Amino acid sequence: MSGTERHNDQIHTSPRKMLGDPWDCRDDMFRWKCAMLLLGQDTWIERRVETVTFTEQGTTRRNIGFDFLLPKTMRIAWRDTDTGNGLIAVPLTFLGKGDLIHADVTVGGGDPVPLLRLDDNKDIAAAALDYCFDAIEGYERLQELCGTVFQQLHGGNESFHARDAHLGIVCTPVDLKEVNKDRFQRIRNVLKRLNGQHVDDVPSPEDSPQVGDSNGASDGYYQVQRQSIQALLRGLDQFVDEIPAQGSTDALTTYLLLLSSLCENYACVVLIPEEQVGSRCLVKLSFDSSYQESDWDRYMLSSSEQLDLSFQTDAAQSTHIEINPIGDSSIALVEWDLRGERRKRIRSSVAAGRVHISAGKRDLLPALHLHLTLLNKLPTILANCAWSLLLLVGCGTNTFIIGNLEITKSIGDKIGSVTDILALLFTLWVARRINSFNHSVSQDLTRYPNVLISANLLIASVSCLSLGVTAMGIQLPVPTQAVAVICAALSLLVSLPVFHSFFVWRRCRKGVPAYHLDTDEGNVVMEEHRVTFLRDSGTVSLPQYNGGYSDQDAMEDRTRKIIADDGCRRTWKKGIRDFFNRHVFHDHDSVEENPSLYPADRSPYLVMEGTGLSKSSLDAKARFVAVHWN
Repeated sequence: MSGTERHNDQIHTSPRKMLGDPWDCRDDMFRWKCAMLLLGQDTWIERRVETVTFTEQGTTRRNIGFDFLLPKTMRIAWRDTDTGNGLIAVPLTFLGKGDLIHADVTVGGGDPVPLLRLDDNKDIAAAALDYCFDAIEGYERLQELCGTVFQQLHGGNESFHARDAHLGIVCTPVDLKEVNKDRFQRIRNVLKRLNGQHVDDVPSPEDSPQVGDSNGASDGYYQVQRQSIQALLRGLDQFVDEIPAQGSTDALTTYLLLLSSLCENYACVVLIPEEQVGSRCLVKLSFDSSYQESDWDRYMLSSSEQLDLSFQTDAAQSTHIEINPIGDSSIALVEWDLRGERRKRIRSSVAAGRVHISAGKRDLLPALHLHLTLLNKLPTILANCAWSLLLLVGCGTNTFIIGNLEITKSIGDKIGSVTDILALLFTLWVARRINSFNHSVSQDLTRYPNVLISANLLIASVSCLSLGVTAMGIQLPVPTQAVAVICAALSLLVSLPVFHSFFVWRRCRKGVPAYHLDTDEGNVVMEEHRVTFLRDSGTVSLPQYNGGYSDQDAMEDRTRKIIADDGCRRTWKKGIRDFFNRHVFHDHDSVEENPSLYPADRSPYLVMEGTGLSKSSLDAKARFVAVHWN
């Protein structure tokens, strides 16, 4: 009896018991369809277009459009109906585990369609894993190894079922992030060993207890799942040691890629009317997602917004990404974080302030990680600089006047003059408070310059008071000259970040150097391009950083020096930023702390990212799909 059957027999109020199974999970054709649809999304999905728009609530709205043609032999019918107008389950994409916020799914001309619920959704992912497990060369030996470990853990008469382990991994909730992370890392180590890379023999912690139902039958079921997962991971670790050096590993690699992906992701399955799946179909999925920004970037780089976004790029034959600017700001710079990989450039363009990026199936790129720099429009930047300059000049003038008694004595109505100046400063402050933006992200861009300018207004007010006190001959414990000098120094200090925004804009407008590696007559050389996103420039190359350049010996000296200098500079900045985030701001990685807030930033097949083996692993997956497609 399988784990699913045992579970259903023990929980008599299960919806499955009342409604019946929507499909036969033990059917080999069902497993084959699920595996090919999940693993071959870059084959049957023609085009994927993802648009990012910043919302007034301070989030991002992800709109993902899918243009696909589903083969007739791979359609998964969901609950046959008497009317004959059935629904087809279509797994369109992978999303990070968690709830979708304000999700909206439409098909064709805008008709809404439902998403598959978790109870049925897990069957598709588990069935795909079952198919890949049985396709592994020598899987009988793997089954034997897992069964031996399972008997050691369970100690009863139960036998090992891979499906129990698959369901346990698929159904592990997002809040058990340490459990998911540990499993992901253990699968990563198995894949690295499979590809001949050295892995330190560090014992992995066992899975912590999962939260299940309160009744004992359910607790026993989840315990079997946990033990099955442990047996599977240990069995895989032992199985890799027995694989012949010349043996085929495409099926095992594909299985491990899918298994690791389902530790932190789930398959988003849409139910589409059968008559609309018969030809080219268009589906649009929309939901809200957060964006990432560290406290260092927020407070220390107050003249700009530094955001991190990630996109799936291996889920269609062609993937197109469009990032829309905010009304009162500009996308000044977009940088590509390679995460230790070496990649060639991908196509990108800038038009009307929008950044458009294209990637294809041949790029073998599982995910695209981008770092965005947002700036205010130039008129806003110049206005902020003018305010700061005016107040700085005012503080400097007060300091000069206080130091010259002749000028001070020539002032007629001293009290009236000081009062007029203070009233003017207060009026300016009120005007700045009224002139605010309604957009949340724009407010982030203007909030900190506004705070600095408001502080500068306060400093200027103190400087004017010190001038009035001097003019009226009032004696204070502290020399007014010293107060004026301190005010001028503070005014300069709070003005510098505001002036910095103009220099950042000018640097981005002029063009940021983008370096790309290329091969010339056997030598790896560095190509340099000037890239700007502040004006329409057609096709541009995304500046790359954090690349894994393994072939250092083939590089020319200039290229090696550029890479070393850039790496040293970024390492130095990252060290300072991490120190302040950890010890000053106490800001931990928000993605790790709240993974459910970033469903679109979790991508499948990232297990080999940073090892230099992502392309070869995705190649193995592509060969596996090509062999088993028909």
